[in-house]
Amino acid sequence: MNKIDICLINTYRFIWPCICSQLSIVAMTLEEICIWHGVTVKDYSFATECFCYWVILGCIPMVYISIVVNTNKIYDIVVTMNEDFIYVCSLGDRYRKPFLEGQLLIWQLCYAWFIFVCFVGSLYVIFPLTGLLYQSLFATIDENTVRPLQFPLWLPKDDPYRTPNYEIFFVIESTLIFCFVQTFCVYVYTLLHILLHYYTIMNMIIIDFSIIFEGLDESVALLPRHDQRRRETQLILNARIAKIVRWHLSVFKHLKSEMRAGHVAGTKLHWA
Repeated sequence: MNKIDICLINTYRFIWPCICSQLSIVAMTLEEICIWHGVTVKDYSFATECFCYWVILGCIPMVYISIVVNTNKIYDIVVTMNEDFIYVCSLGDRYRKPFLEGQLLIWQLCYAWFIFVCFVGSLYVIFPLTGLLYQSLFATIDENTVRPLQFPLWLPKDDPYRTPNYEIFFVIESTLIFCFVQTFCVYVYTLLHILLHYYTIMNMIIIDFSIIFEGLDESVALLPRHDQRRRETQLILNARIAKIVRWHLSVFKHLKSEMRAGHVAGTKLHWA
């Protein structure tokens, strides 16, 4: 693969994030109009609902920007996690079994998170479609019905619920739901995977502390400093302490990088 192909691939991977970010900015602008309208007519429930959606939509460009800015840091974290996995699997069963159980728990929780977010996101599409189906099959002519949208919408001198405005906004909002589910779901999954990975690494520290004096003869502490038995015991103890220090440094270094990489987006998402 030559440099031109690599450049094209690096360019193509920004197309979808740019589309999602631009759509979310357009939707945020529409929600700002709705907020202004709700405050003007003193419909504060409508304004509050629009503000909540404005914050949620703002998470999409915020997450993409933070990922693009910190791509190298995220890549370094992933590489280190892979190295940790290989290293722990090369150790004995005492370390390998709880570590692999922790990895299995990570995947189970992540799949549960994917299913939950996809279920909630699909409801935002199913409910309006169900409303449309009811209006098409069962609603009477004199029944006052408004075609449902996923997000509340108001236009200054037009009706967003008339054709073809309704169809356009319905497609845009459905696309935004997919963008948000994809962005938010993957972002939280990444945080969850990294944090739980290092939680299992901290479990390795507890295991090392529990066996730090295992098999060592405590009586060598009374022997002279240069005694051969004492020096051999000291080397074994130093090796165990060095392993504990290695675990600590791995956790502190990469959690610090992860928190720095996701600080801006994390603040917005947790506030949302």
